Amino acid sequence: MKDASYVPPEPHLMGDYMSNLERYINGHPYKDEEEDVLHPLIKAAIIHAQFESIHPFLDGNGRLGRILIVLYLLQTDLIDSPLFFLSEELEKEKFKYYSMLNGVRSIGRDSPDWEGWITFFLDAAIRMAKSQYEKLDRAEALYEAGIKKLDQISHQKVWGALFAHPISNVVQIQESTDLAPSTVRKSLVHLTKERMIFADDRIRNRRYYHYDLIRIMTE
Repeated sequence: MKDASYVPPEPHLMGDYMSNLERYINGHPYKDEEEDVLHPLIKAAIIHAQFESIHPFLDGNGRLGRILIVLYLLQTDLIDSPLFFLSEELEKEKFKYYSMLNGVRSIGRDSPDWEGWITFFLDAAIRMAKSQYEKLDRAEALYEAGIKKLDQISHQKVWGALFAHPISNVVQIQESTDLAPSTVRKSLVHLTKERMIFADDRIRNRRYYHYDLIRIMTE
């Protein structure tokens, strides 16, 4: 501990600090809800820094703190699905991330550098948003290119459903399209023959993989 750059609060203070953070996230339960003047991304930056500084667990604080960002953005309706992972951008500049967090804790400074931390966090959010938009543009281009290759409406419907379920089976596609299972199978066979998707070698409950889309979304 003597060589650590940051020592978290003593254990007997954790309960009060976590309660305070919970009230900041959700609002005080016994007061009328007041309009929050801070943008959710700014609050997410503050929440993440505070959680990491409280450091309530022996292990896993970093992972939980990063998940907390996503959960808060979902709670505030800034995003509608858990696909905006700011941690990807924060991890790209890991040592800068640690330095900025320590700045909030006044390590090596006379006062907390909240402006520096929030600016760093928002810059990461901007980069992540741009990356997500680029992926969506590429996915849309892939979808349109596939539609041009397909003449039958059923094939087109199945192709579209695969963009919601890039790893799927007949049942999932049937539920998404309301097509008959036999029609779904024929379309999946056609898409496989065209090498637009690929299938495993199962006899039952065969899975189909939309690798081009998976690659776009995971790069």
